[in-house]
Amino acid sequence: RIDAGDDLGCRDLDQAQPRRVGPDTHELGVERYPVGAGEAGAQRAQRGVVLYQGSSHARSLYGMIVCIMPFKIFLDLCLLRANPQDLPTSNRLLAAALVAHLLANVLTGLDSASPENALLAGAMDTLLLVALTHTGLMLRGVGARTRQTLTALAGCGALLTFAAWGAVTLAETVTAHAWVAWLPFLFWFLAVYGHILRNALNVSLGVALALSAGYVLLSLAVTGPFLPPPEL
Repeated sequence: RIDAGDDLGCRDLDQAQPRRVGPDTHELGVERYPVGAGEAGAQRAQRGVVLYQGSSHARSLYGMIVCIMPFKIFLDLCLLRANPQDLPTSNRLLAAALVAHLLANVLTGLDSASPENALLAGAMDTLLLVALTHTGLMLRGVGARTRQTLTALAGCGALLTFAAWGAVTLAETVTAHAWVAWLPFLFWFLAVYGHILRNALNVSLGVALALSAGYVLLSLAVTGPFLPPPEL
């Protein structure tokens, strides 16, 4: 089920706080280390510090792995090897994906527009994605899938946009028609969005591809006033 899953996010697992684990030595009337056993006591204390640090590093490593796992799912989604239901239902991950989608659109808009217009175009496109996705899922009676579907669409859209921007930037060094480098990514974008929508909306691949193309056309219409067309 695409709406299954817990609210998993990248949490800081290393949140241990120092506390007293026993009474102070002066309360018991004894020295910190018994006479003749000072060296052994120091070695035990040192081993305890090493074990604590090792446990702390292990928790930090686990937290890092938990944070990296969604990125691998985004890559697999772009390669059509994963489904949107493979992503965790996480508000944090959704927010990160939407911010990445906005930043990717702003970055590409800066090539031909002012920062203000690039920001407006990016915001309009991101809001359009949220509105259309939520509306479509509600109409299909699967509104509970909104977070996972939006996370998948925004995250994959951001990755493909960053990749396309890099390809176009490299192409500009060898040709005056660098915009042509966008075309392969456009078809890739349609395929990925079609794959995600097919799983989310329970529709055929043909319908999902048509919906993806419709979103692209609406996006061009909404952002067009803020972004000049590329020079041919």
